[in-house]
Amino acid sequence: ALGCFRPGNPSLAAANAVIAHNQGRRDKALWCAGEEGDKLTVHAVSDGNAECGYIIDTILKMVVNDKKRYSDFAILYRVNEISRGLETAFAKSGLPYRLLGGTRFYDRKEVKDVMAYLLLLANTADDQRLRRVVNVPRRGIGEKTLDTVAALAATERLSMFEVMERADEFPAIVKSAAKLKEFTALIRSLQSDHLKPSALLPVVMEKTGYLDMLRALGQEGKADIDNLNELVSAAVEYESKTEAPSLIGFLEEAALVADVDKYDAEADAVVMMTIHSAKGLEFPVVFIAGAEEGTFPGMQSISDPTEMAEERRLAYVAITRAKTKLFVTHAEERLLYGTTQYRRLSRFFDSELPSHLKEAGKAATPPPRRMPDFRPKHEPLSGEFGRRAAASATAFPSYHKKASPTFAAGDKVSHLTFGNGEILSARPMGGDVLYEVRFEGGVTKKLMGTYAKLTKL
Repeated sequence: ALGCFRPGNPSLAAANAVIAHNQGRRDKALWCAGEEGDKLTVHAVSDGNAECGYIIDTILKMVVNDKKRYSDFAILYRVNEISRGLETAFAKSGLPYRLLGGTRFYDRKEVKDVMAYLLLLANTADDQRLRRVVNVPRRGIGEKTLDTVAALAATERLSMFEVMERADEFPAIVKSAAKLKEFTALIRSLQSDHLKPSALLPVVMEKTGYLDMLRALGQEGKADIDNLNELVSAAVEYESKTEAPSLIGFLEEAALVADVDKYDAEADAVVMMTIHSAKGLEFPVVFIAGAEEGTFPGMQSISDPTEMAEERRLAYVAITRAKTKLFVTHAEERLLYGTTQYRRLSRFFDSELPSHLKEAGKAATPPPRRMPDFRPKHEPLSGEFGRRAAASATAFPSYHKKASPTFAAGDKVSHLTFGNGEILSARPMGGDVLYEVRFEGGVTKKLMGTYAKLTKL
Protein backbone atom coordinates (compact mmCIF):
# COMPACT_ATOMS: atom_id res chain seq x y z
CA ALA A 1 0.00 0.00 0.00
CA LEU A 2 1.02 3.62 -0.48
CA GLY A 3 0.78 6.07 2.35
CA CYS A 4 2.65 7.26 5.40
CA PHE A 5 6.13 5.81 4.96
CA ARG A 6 7.73 4.37 8.10
CA PRO A 7 11.48 5.15 7.75
CA GLY A 8 12.63 2.37 10.08
CA ASN A 9 12.36 -0.37 7.41
CA PRO A 10 15.63 -0.47 5.41
CA SER A 11 14.19 -2.26 2.35
CA LEU A 12 11.38 0.23 1.93
CA ALA A 13 13.68 3.15 2.70
CA ALA A 14 16.11 1.84 0.09
CA ALA A 15 13.37 1.49 -2.52
CA ASN A 16 12.22 5.06 -1.95
CA ALA A 17 15.79 6.39 -1.95
CA VAL A 18 16.45 4.83 -5.36
CA ILE A 19 13.17 5.79 -7.03
CA ALA A 20 13.56 9.37 -5.77
CA HIS A 21 16.26 9.83 -8.44
CA ASN A 22 13.60 9.66 -11.17
CA GLN A 23 12.94 13.23 -12.26
CA GLY A 24 9.39 14.51 -12.46
CA ARG A 25 8.06 11.73 -10.25
CA ARG A 26 5.28 12.62 -7.80
CA ASP A 27 6.52 12.10 -4.25
CA LYS A 28 5.03 9.02 -2.61
CA ALA A 29 6.39 6.45 -0.25
CA LEU A 30 5.68 2.86 0.68
CA TRP A 31 4.85 2.00 4.24
CA CYS A 32 4.70 -1.40 5.88
CA ALA A 33 2.83 -2.65 8.95
CA GLY A 34 5.08 -5.70 9.34
CA GLU A 35 8.27 -6.14 11.30
CA GLU A 36 11.33 -4.15 10.38
CA GLY A 37 13.85 -5.94 8.16
CA ASP A 38 17.64 -6.02 8.23
CA LYS A 39 19.89 -3.70 6.30
CA LEU A 40 20.49 -4.58 2.68
CA THR A 41 23.59 -6.73 2.26
CA VAL A 42 25.63 -5.68 -0.78
CA HIS A 43 28.14 -8.43 -1.52
CA ALA A 44 31.09 -8.13 -3.91
CA VAL A 45 32.44 -11.29 -5.56
CA SER A 46 35.23 -11.99 -8.02
CA ASP A 47 33.12 -13.60 -10.76
CA GLY A 48 29.82 -15.26 -11.61
CA ASN A 49 30.83 -18.62 -10.16
CA ALA A 50 31.67 -16.97 -6.85
CA GLU A 51 28.29 -15.24 -6.92
CA CYS A 52 26.50 -18.58 -7.30
CA GLY A 53 28.60 -20.10 -4.54
CA TYR A 54 27.83 -17.23 -2.17
CA ILE A 55 24.09 -17.45 -2.84
CA ILE A 56 24.00 -21.23 -2.32
CA ASP A 57 26.12 -21.04 0.84
CA THR A 58 23.91 -18.29 2.27
CA ILE A 59 20.72 -20.21 1.55
CA LEU A 60 22.11 -23.39 3.11
CA LYS A 61 23.14 -21.53 6.26
CA MET A 62 19.75 -19.87 6.61
CA VAL A 63 17.91 -23.17 6.02
CA VAL A 64 19.99 -24.90 8.70
CA ASN A 65 20.46 -22.08 11.23
CA ASP A 66 17.27 -20.04 10.79
CA LYS A 67 14.96 -22.95 9.87
CA LYS A 68 14.00 -21.31 6.57
CA ARG A 69 12.31 -23.27 3.80
CA TYR A 70 13.77 -23.24 0.30
CA SER A 71 10.56 -21.61 -0.90
CA ASP A 72 11.33 -18.62 1.35
CA PHE A 73 14.06 -17.59 -1.10
CA ALA A 74 13.85 -15.86 -4.47
CA ILE A 75 16.68 -14.91 -6.83
CA LEU A 76 15.94 -12.01 -9.17
CA TYR A 77 17.94 -10.84 -12.18
CA ARG A 78 17.55 -8.19 -14.85
CA VAL A 79 18.45 -10.38 -17.85
CA ASN A 80 17.55 -14.02 -18.44
CA GLU A 81 21.13 -15.02 -19.23
CA ILE A 82 22.12 -14.60 -15.56
CA SER A 83 20.00 -17.66 -14.79
CA ARG A 84 22.28 -20.03 -16.72
CA GLY A 85 25.07 -19.98 -14.14
CA LEU A 86 22.59 -20.15 -11.27
CA GLU A 87 20.79 -23.16 -12.76
CA THR A 88 24.10 -24.95 -13.27
CA ALA A 89 25.27 -24.28 -9.71
CA PHE A 90 21.95 -25.33 -8.16
CA ALA A 91 21.83 -28.52 -10.24
CA LYS A 92 25.33 -29.47 -9.11
CA SER A 93 24.56 -28.70 -5.47
CA GLY A 94 21.32 -30.68 -5.50
CA LEU A 95 19.35 -27.77 -4.05
CA PRO A 96 15.77 -27.63 -5.38
CA TYR A 97 14.89 -24.70 -7.60
CA ARG A 98 12.32 -23.70 -10.17
CA LEU A 99 12.05 -20.95 -12.74
CA LEU A 100 8.99 -18.76 -12.59
CA GLY A 101 7.74 -17.03 -15.73
CA GLY A 102 10.58 -18.37 -17.85
CA THR A 103 12.09 -21.43 -19.50
CA ARG A 104 15.07 -23.26 -18.07
CA PHE A 105 18.24 -22.52 -20.01
CA TYR A 106 18.77 -26.00 -21.43
CA ASP A 107 15.06 -26.27 -22.29
CA ARG A 108 15.14 -23.26 -24.64
CA LYS A 109 14.60 -24.32 -28.25
CA GLU A 110 17.70 -22.72 -29.71
CA VAL A 111 19.89 -24.22 -26.96
CA LYS A 112 18.33 -27.67 -27.45
CA ASP A 113 18.87 -27.40 -31.21
CA VAL A 114 22.56 -26.56 -30.96
CA MET A 115 23.10 -29.13 -28.22
CA ALA A 116 21.47 -31.69 -30.54
CA TYR A 117 24.09 -30.84 -33.16
CA LEU A 118 26.83 -31.44 -30.60
CA LEU A 119 25.28 -34.73 -29.50
CA LEU A 120 25.11 -35.82 -33.14
CA LEU A 121 28.79 -34.95 -33.58
CA ALA A 122 29.58 -37.10 -30.56
CA ASN A 123 27.38 -39.97 -31.75
CA THR A 124 26.11 -40.08 -35.33
CA ALA A 125 23.92 -43.08 -34.39
CA ASP A 126 21.69 -40.74 -32.33
CA ASP A 127 18.64 -40.87 -34.60
CA GLN A 128 16.54 -38.68 -32.29
CA ARG A 129 18.98 -35.75 -32.45
CA LEU A 130 19.49 -36.23 -36.19
CA ARG A 131 15.77 -35.88 -36.83
CA ARG A 132 15.67 -32.75 -34.65
CA VAL A 133 18.34 -30.83 -36.60
CA VAL A 134 18.53 -32.32 -40.08
CA ASN A 135 16.09 -29.72 -41.37
CA VAL A 136 16.93 -26.85 -38.98
CA PRO A 137 17.60 -24.60 -40.78
CA ARG A 138 15.55 -25.87 -43.71
CA ARG A 139 17.47 -28.08 -46.13
CA GLY A 140 14.60 -29.40 -48.21
CA ILE A 141 14.61 -32.79 -46.47
CA GLY A 142 10.98 -33.65 -45.74
CA GLU A 143 9.41 -35.89 -43.12
CA LYS A 144 8.41 -38.47 -45.75
CA THR A 145 12.03 -38.83 -46.81
CA LEU A 146 13.15 -39.15 -43.19
CA ASP A 147 10.51 -41.81 -42.53
CA THR A 148 11.85 -43.76 -45.49
CA VAL A 149 15.41 -43.35 -44.18
CA ALA A 150 14.27 -44.63 -40.76
CA ALA A 151 12.57 -47.66 -42.34
CA LEU A 152 15.70 -48.49 -44.34
CA ALA A 153 17.84 -48.08 -41.22
CA ALA A 154 15.68 -50.57 -39.33
CA THR A 155 15.76 -53.08 -42.21
CA GLU A 156 19.52 -52.77 -42.82
CA ARG A 157 20.36 -52.56 -39.11
CA LEU A 158 22.10 -49.25 -39.64
CA SER A 159 21.73 -45.80 -38.11
CA MET A 160 19.80 -43.19 -40.05
CA PHE A 161 23.06 -41.29 -40.48
CA GLU A 162 24.72 -44.30 -42.13
CA VAL A 163 21.79 -44.72 -44.53
CA MET A 164 21.92 -41.02 -45.43
CA GLU A 165 25.65 -41.25 -45.98
CA ARG A 166 25.04 -44.07 -48.49
CA ALA A 167 21.81 -42.64 -49.87
CA ASP A 168 22.76 -43.20 -53.51
CA GLU A 169 22.82 -46.96 -52.81
CA PHE A 170 19.11 -47.07 -51.92
CA PRO A 171 16.59 -46.59 -54.79
CA ALA A 172 13.86 -45.42 -52.37
CA ILE A 173 15.82 -42.28 -51.47
CA VAL A 174 18.15 -41.85 -54.42
CA LYS A 175 16.32 -38.70 -55.57
CA SER A 176 17.18 -37.04 -52.25
CA ALA A 177 20.70 -38.44 -52.13
CA ALA A 178 22.44 -35.15 -52.84
CA LYS A 179 20.73 -33.31 -49.99
CA LEU A 180 21.13 -36.20 -47.56
CA LYS A 181 24.82 -36.67 -48.31
CA GLU A 182 25.44 -32.93 -48.12
CA PHE A 183 24.16 -32.97 -44.54
CA THR A 184 26.25 -35.98 -43.50
CA ALA A 185 29.33 -34.41 -45.12
CA LEU A 186 28.72 -31.27 -43.05
CA ILE A 187 28.61 -33.29 -39.83
CA ARG A 188 31.77 -35.19 -40.78
CA SER A 189 33.58 -31.93 -41.48
CA LEU A 190 32.62 -30.59 -38.06
CA GLN A 191 33.82 -33.81 -36.43
CA SER A 192 37.23 -33.35 -38.01
CA ASP A 193 37.82 -29.93 -36.45
CA HIS A 194 38.96 -31.40 -33.07
CA LEU A 195 38.25 -28.12 -31.25
CA LYS A 196 37.49 -27.52 -27.59
CA PRO A 197 33.74 -27.05 -26.99
CA SER A 198 33.99 -23.25 -26.60
CA ALA A 199 35.70 -22.98 -29.99
CA LEU A 200 33.60 -25.69 -31.65
CA LEU A 201 30.25 -24.12 -30.74
CA PRO A 202 30.68 -20.93 -32.83
CA VAL A 203 31.89 -23.04 -35.77
CA VAL A 204 28.87 -25.34 -35.54
CA MET A 205 26.46 -22.41 -35.33
CA GLU A 206 27.98 -20.71 -38.35
CA LYS A 207 28.62 -23.69 -40.64
CA THR A 208 25.20 -25.26 -40.09
CA GLY A 209 23.53 -21.98 -41.02
CA TYR A 210 21.79 -21.79 -37.64
CA LEU A 211 23.04 -18.29 -36.91
CA ASP A 212 22.08 -17.02 -40.36
CA MET A 213 18.57 -18.34 -39.72
CA LEU A 214 18.35 -16.33 -36.48
CA ARG A 215 19.94 -13.22 -37.97
CA ALA A 216 17.31 -13.24 -40.72
CA LEU A 217 14.68 -12.80 -38.00
CA GLY A 218 16.16 -9.42 -37.05
CA GLN A 219 15.28 -8.19 -33.57
CA GLU A 220 13.12 -11.26 -32.99
CA GLY A 221 16.17 -13.51 -33.21
CA LYS A 222 18.45 -11.40 -31.01
CA ALA A 223 17.40 -13.03 -27.73
CA ASP A 224 18.05 -16.47 -29.21
CA ILE A 225 21.53 -15.39 -30.31
CA ASP A 226 22.20 -14.04 -26.81
CA ASN A 227 21.24 -17.42 -25.38
CA LEU A 228 23.62 -19.18 -27.76
CA ASN A 229 26.37 -16.80 -26.73
CA GLU A 230 25.60 -17.83 -23.17
CA LEU A 231 25.93 -21.49 -24.18
CA VAL A 232 29.50 -20.64 -25.20
CA SER A 233 29.93 -19.14 -21.71
CA ALA A 234 28.91 -22.51 -20.27
CA ALA A 235 31.59 -24.22 -22.39
CA VAL A 236 34.24 -21.69 -21.31
CA GLU A 237 33.41 -22.28 -17.65
CA TYR A 238 33.55 -26.05 -18.13
CA GLU A 239 37.00 -25.78 -19.74
CA SER A 240 38.29 -23.44 -17.04
CA LYS A 241 37.98 -26.15 -14.40
CA THR A 242 38.89 -29.21 -16.48
CA GLU A 243 42.43 -30.36 -17.19
CA ALA A 244 41.50 -32.25 -20.36
CA PRO A 245 38.25 -30.72 -21.67
CA SER A 246 36.38 -32.67 -24.32
CA LEU A 247 33.10 -32.55 -26.17
CA ILE A 248 31.87 -35.64 -24.30
CA GLY A 249 32.78 -34.08 -20.95
CA PHE A 250 30.91 -30.87 -21.76
CA LEU A 251 27.84 -32.83 -22.90
CA GLU A 252 27.88 -34.87 -19.67
CA GLU A 253 28.00 -31.75 -17.52
CA ALA A 254 25.20 -30.10 -19.50
CA ALA A 255 23.11 -33.27 -19.17
CA LEU A 256 23.46 -33.13 -15.38
CA VAL A 257 21.86 -29.67 -15.38
CA ALA A 258 19.24 -30.49 -18.02
CA ASP A 259 18.09 -33.60 -16.13
CA VAL A 260 17.19 -31.78 -12.91
CA ASP A 261 13.61 -32.51 -11.94
CA LYS A 262 11.05 -29.85 -12.73
CA TYR A 263 9.36 -28.62 -9.57
CA ASP A 264 5.70 -27.72 -9.39
CA ALA A 265 4.28 -24.49 -8.01
CA GLU A 266 3.77 -26.00 -4.56
CA ALA A 267 7.29 -27.44 -4.25
CA ASP A 268 9.66 -26.37 -1.49
CA ALA A 269 12.16 -24.89 -3.90
CA VAL A 270 14.13 -21.68 -4.41
CA VAL A 271 12.47 -19.50 -7.04
CA MET A 272 14.46 -17.86 -9.84
CA MET A 273 12.94 -15.23 -12.10
CA THR A 274 13.49 -11.97 -13.90
CA ILE A 275 12.57 -8.79 -12.07
CA HIS A 276 9.77 -8.25 -14.58
CA SER A 277 8.23 -11.59 -13.55
CA ALA A 278 8.44 -10.72 -9.85
CA LYS A 279 5.91 -7.89 -9.91
CA GLY A 280 3.20 -8.49 -7.32
CA LEU A 281 5.14 -11.24 -5.50
CA GLU A 282 6.92 -11.15 -2.12
CA PHE A 283 9.40 -13.49 -0.46
CA PRO A 284 11.00 -13.47 3.00
CA VAL A 285 14.53 -13.45 1.52
CA VAL A 286 15.48 -12.05 -1.88
CA PHE A 287 18.76 -12.01 -3.80
CA ILE A 288 19.27 -9.53 -6.63
CA ALA A 289 22.02 -11.10 -8.75
CA GLY A 290 24.05 -9.37 -11.43
CA ALA A 291 23.70 -5.85 -9.97
CA GLU A 292 26.31 -4.23 -12.21
CA GLU A 293 26.46 -1.15 -14.40
CA GLY A 294 25.82 -2.28 -17.95
CA THR A 295 23.64 -5.16 -16.82
CA PHE A 296 21.28 -3.45 -14.37
CA PRO A 297 20.88 -0.77 -15.61
CA GLY A 298 21.57 -2.09 -19.09
CA MET A 299 24.27 -0.52 -21.23
CA GLN A 300 21.77 0.81 -23.77
CA SER A 301 19.69 2.45 -21.03
CA ILE A 302 22.50 4.42 -19.38
CA SER A 303 22.49 7.25 -21.94
CA ASP A 304 18.68 7.43 -22.29
CA PRO A 305 16.84 9.24 -19.43
CA THR A 306 13.52 7.58 -20.28
CA GLU A 307 15.05 4.11 -20.28
CA MET A 308 16.94 4.88 -17.07
CA ALA A 309 13.70 5.87 -15.38
CA GLU A 310 12.23 2.48 -16.30
CA GLU A 311 15.35 0.67 -15.04
CA ARG A 312 15.06 2.55 -11.76
CA ARG A 313 11.41 1.53 -11.45
CA LEU A 314 12.54 -2.07 -11.88
CA ALA A 315 15.08 -1.56 -9.10
CA TYR A 316 12.23 -0.28 -6.93
CA VAL A 317 10.21 -3.41 -7.75
CA ALA A 318 13.15 -5.72 -7.01
CA ILE A 319 13.95 -4.15 -3.65
CA THR A 320 10.36 -4.25 -2.46
CA ARG A 321 10.00 -7.99 -3.18
CA ALA A 322 11.89 -8.76 0.07
CA LYS A 323 9.81 -9.04 3.22
CA THR A 324 12.64 -9.33 5.75
CA LYS A 325 16.05 -9.62 4.07
CA LEU A 326 17.60 -8.47 0.80
CA PHE A 327 20.98 -9.47 -0.62
CA VAL A 328 22.51 -7.71 -3.63
CA THR A 329 25.41 -9.40 -5.42
CA HIS A 330 27.78 -7.98 -8.02
CA ALA A 331 30.81 -9.48 -9.74
CA GLU A 332 34.13 -7.92 -10.62
CA GLU A 333 34.12 -9.88 -13.84
CA ARG A 334 31.29 -11.81 -15.44
CA LEU A 335 31.29 -14.26 -18.32
CA LEU A 336 28.17 -13.19 -20.17
CA TYR A 337 27.18 -13.77 -23.79
CA GLY A 338 30.47 -15.60 -24.32
CA THR A 339 32.78 -12.75 -23.31
CA THR A 340 34.31 -11.71 -20.01
CA GLN A 341 33.10 -8.26 -18.97
CA TYR A 342 34.45 -6.02 -16.18
CA ARG A 343 31.89 -3.81 -14.49
CA ARG A 344 31.32 -1.96 -11.23
CA LEU A 345 28.43 -2.05 -8.78
CA SER A 346 25.13 -0.73 -10.12
CA ARG A 347 24.45 2.91 -9.25
CA PHE A 348 21.13 1.81 -7.77
CA PHE A 349 22.96 0.11 -4.90
CA ASP A 350 26.00 2.37 -4.85
CA SER A 351 25.65 6.15 -5.22
CA GLU A 352 21.84 6.18 -5.11
CA LEU A 353 21.54 4.07 -1.95
CA PRO A 354 22.40 5.81 1.36
CA SER A 355 25.20 4.09 3.24
CA HIS A 356 23.19 3.77 6.47
CA LEU A 357 20.74 1.43 4.70
CA LYS A 358 23.29 -1.12 3.53
CA GLU A 359 26.13 -3.26 4.78
CA ALA A 360 28.90 -5.20 3.07
CA GLY A 361 28.56 -8.96 2.89
CA LYS A 362 31.19 -11.17 4.48
CA ALA A 363 33.13 -12.08 1.38
CA ALA A 364 34.36 -15.62 0.83
CA THR A 365 36.45 -14.23 -2.04
CA PRO A 366 38.45 -10.99 -2.36
CA PRO A 367 36.45 -7.87 -3.30
CA PRO A 368 36.85 -6.34 -6.77
CA ARG A 369 40.23 -4.80 -7.51
CA ARG A 370 40.01 -3.91 -11.21
CA MET A 371 38.69 -0.64 -12.52
CA PRO A 372 35.42 -0.89 -14.47
CA ASP A 373 35.75 -1.60 -18.17
CA PHE A 374 32.94 -0.57 -20.49
CA ARG A 375 34.42 -1.85 -23.73
CA PRO A 376 31.69 -2.83 -26.21
CA LYS A 377 30.75 -6.46 -26.46
CA HIS A 378 32.22 -8.47 -29.34
CA GLU A 379 29.98 -9.25 -32.29
CA PRO A 380 28.00 -12.41 -31.50
CA LEU A 381 29.79 -15.61 -32.42
CA SER A 382 32.14 -14.11 -35.01
CA GLY A 383 35.38 -15.91 -35.87
CA GLU A 384 37.29 -13.51 -33.64
CA PHE A 385 34.71 -14.10 -30.90
CA GLY A 386 35.23 -17.84 -31.12
CA ARG A 387 39.00 -17.48 -30.76
CA ARG A 388 38.67 -15.10 -27.81
CA ALA A 389 36.14 -17.33 -26.07
CA ALA A 390 38.40 -20.34 -26.45
CA ALA A 391 41.42 -18.42 -25.18
CA SER A 392 39.59 -17.06 -22.17
CA ALA A 393 38.75 -20.58 -21.02
CA THR A 394 42.28 -21.02 -19.72
CA ALA A 395 42.12 -17.84 -17.65
CA PHE A 396 38.52 -17.71 -16.37
CA PRO A 397 38.53 -18.01 -12.56
CA SER A 398 36.37 -20.54 -10.76
CA TYR A 399 34.92 -20.25 -7.27
CA HIS A 400 34.91 -24.00 -6.83
CA LYS A 401 38.54 -24.84 -7.63
CA LYS A 402 39.29 -25.35 -3.95
CA ALA A 403 39.84 -28.95 -2.91
CA SER A 404 36.89 -30.97 -1.65
CA PRO A 405 36.84 -34.26 0.25
CA THR A 406 36.72 -37.41 -1.86
CA PHE A 407 34.51 -40.40 -1.18
CA ALA A 408 34.05 -43.89 -2.58
CA ALA A 409 31.04 -46.12 -3.11
CA GLY A 410 29.82 -47.41 0.23
CA ASP A 411 31.00 -44.42 2.26
CA LYS A 412 28.50 -43.01 4.75
CA VAL A 413 28.13 -39.25 4.43
CA SER A 414 26.10 -36.37 5.77
CA HIS A 415 24.64 -33.33 3.99
CA LEU A 416 23.55 -30.13 5.70
CA THR A 417 19.95 -30.32 4.53
CA PHE A 418 19.44 -33.79 3.02
CA GLY A 419 20.73 -35.59 6.13
CA ASN A 420 22.68 -38.87 6.23
CA GLY A 421 23.21 -41.09 3.23
CA GLU A 422 25.43 -43.57 1.41
CA ILE A 423 27.59 -43.02 -1.66
CA LEU A 424 26.31 -45.28 -4.44
CA SER A 425 28.83 -44.24 -7.07
CA ALA A 426 31.59 -41.72 -7.70
CA ARG A 427 33.03 -40.79 -11.07
CA PRO A 428 35.17 -37.93 -12.39
CA MET A 429 33.38 -35.23 -14.36
CA GLY A 430 34.67 -31.88 -15.58
CA GLY A 431 37.49 -31.53 -13.06
CA ASP A 432 35.15 -32.58 -10.25
CA VAL A 433 33.51 -35.77 -8.97
CA LEU A 434 29.87 -36.67 -9.55
CA TYR A 435 28.43 -38.56 -6.58
CA GLU A 436 25.22 -40.50 -6.57
CA VAL A 437 23.99 -40.54 -2.97
CA ARG A 438 21.05 -42.38 -1.46
CA PHE A 439 19.79 -40.47 1.55
CA GLU A 440 17.63 -41.72 4.39
CA GLY A 441 14.04 -42.00 3.24
CA GLY A 442 15.09 -43.44 -0.12
CA VAL A 443 15.77 -40.15 -1.92
CA THR A 444 18.68 -40.41 -4.38
CA LYS A 445 20.60 -37.31 -5.48
CA LYS A 446 23.35 -36.65 -7.99
CA LEU A 447 25.75 -34.09 -6.52
CA MET A 448 29.03 -32.57 -7.67
CA GLY A 449 31.70 -32.86 -4.96
CA THR A 450 32.73 -29.20 -4.75
CA TYR A 451 29.12 -28.03 -4.42
CA ALA A 452 27.71 -30.79 -2.23
CA LYS A 453 29.67 -30.05 0.99
CA LEU A 454 29.41 -33.66 2.10
CA THR A 455 31.08 -34.82 5.30
CA LYS A 456 32.09 -38.37 6.10
CA LEU A 457 30.35 -40.16 8.97
